[in-house]
Amino acid sequence: MYKVLIVDDEPIVREGLQYIIDWESYGFTVVGTAENGKIGLEKIYDLKPELIITDIKMPGMSGIEMVREAKKTNLSSRFIILSGYSDFSYAQEAMSLGMLFYLLKPIDEEELIRMLKQEKIQLDEQKTQHENAKKYEDYTILSKVKAYILNNETSKEINCLTTYNSYQLIGCHYDHKKISQYQLRKIIPRTEEFTSFVFNHGNCIYILLCQKENKKIDRFQNQLLEQFNQLTSRVYVSVSQKSYSVKQLQALYQEIVELEEKRYLFPTLPVLSYEIIKARLEGKDGIRTTRDELKNKLTDAIKERQRVEIIEILRQYTEFYQYSNWTVERMKADLANLVLYCIEFLESIMEKPVKEQEKNKIISVILAENSIVKTIEFLNEVFYDFGRFFYETYEKQDIVDEIVRYTKKNYHKDLNLAELAKEFNYSYSYLGKKFRAEKKISYHNYLDKVRIEQAKKLIKSGSYYVYEIAEKVGYSNSDYFHKKFKKIMGVSPKQYQKKTLENGDKK
Repeated sequence: MYKVLIVDDEPIVREGLQYIIDWESYGFTVVGTAENGKIGLEKIYDLKPELIITDIKMPGMSGIEMVREAKKTNLSSRFIILSGYSDFSYAQEAMSLGMLFYLLKPIDEEELIRMLKQEKIQLDEQKTQHENAKKYEDYTILSKVKAYILNNETSKEINCLTTYNSYQLIGCHYDHKKISQYQLRKIIPRTEEFTSFVFNHGNCIYILLCQKENKKIDRFQNQLLEQFNQLTSRVYVSVSQKSYSVKQLQALYQEIVELEEKRYLFPTLPVLSYEIIKARLEGKDGIRTTRDELKNKLTDAIKERQRVEIIEILRQYTEFYQYSNWTVERMKADLANLVLYCIEFLESIMEKPVKEQEKNKIISVILAENSIVKTIEFLNEVFYDFGRFFYETYEKQDIVDEIVRYTKKNYHKDLNLAELAKEFNYSYSYLGKKFRAEKKISYHNYLDKVRIEQAKKLIKSGSYYVYEIAEKVGYSNSDYFHKKFKKIMGVSPKQYQKKTLENGDKK
């Protein structure tokens, strides 16, 4: 609704105009009346009406004089002049002041309605133009402020920031797959205590709060969290320290980036700031022993399956990271190396490696996790399982026995150490050394013995030619089979067959 002020020295006109027209049906509402130009001018300044209907001649200050004074303040109001005189000079003076509607008394209701409709059209156009201009101006200023904060790009538009005394930046981090930027922007509280510039960058909405008075943002911050807590997807807030210089805005942005790194260490805190982190760590001394000492303690705890000790050691690791300035990547790499250190220790004393697949699973979890709390919970179980693995490993079937069984079942296939390494998820070199150490023979020679034993059975059956037997026991080349058979048995396959027939041994 557009506000209307009626200024006329005749009470009957002032009161009558309020009731002869259904103002709201035409998009207007009467917000006040005045009996002369002086009072009318005061109400214009106070009420800021979009439309003023005024008499030309009034005692003290006339309508023309009132309009002239109001125009000096760049007033955007529109006017309809009322007059009981048809003197053209009045109309000329009114038009020189930009008043295009001149209505003679007594007022014709239909003529006034026609004027109101035309005024409504003009005011709507004026409002649209003003809103578009304001949007463009706000967008231009915001884009320049964003460019200055993120990239230190200076421009004349950011001069508007110099009128404030203090600045604080808030980062609202969200999962763009679960919640949209529009949803977040919509619920950001509006407050008159701060001037705010809101912009998006990456998966974060930034709110730059500018203040002319030194006020705390606690209430705004709490309102922000209340709104975010209503969302199904959680939003985390990072709050910078307060700065008193425009030149420090880039530093505030870097602080938000650093705080987001710290969230890996403090994932349960909905609001994160250096002040909050300091209070959280107050009274703690940090890690009291060297990390090498902790490693040795950890391997001892694993061997003895001491869950409480494992938990305490990893708690000290967490505390060390919280006091450090390490990046998240460095912390994850350090934890991954800790796992590999413990695995190498177990392998060295058990002479049996952990499967590569299992190593990769553990490392991938560490690298993918966004919370030190969940990472440590996971590693508590991993290291405790290492202890169980240490105790139970000798109760399980030895890998060499597994290879022996597999070979006897699959001797006819293209077997070698490389294929066995894939099958059992161990390294090629380890299997070769392990097999030779326990069987006192290389795997290659063992495989030949198994195949020749099977070949002997087929030869005794008398049902196959030599080349057929070679293929059935895993030799694609019959000449190579012939050579291997003679080397192991001391006679060729045919000689062995002949000897077997002569002895009558077909079993």
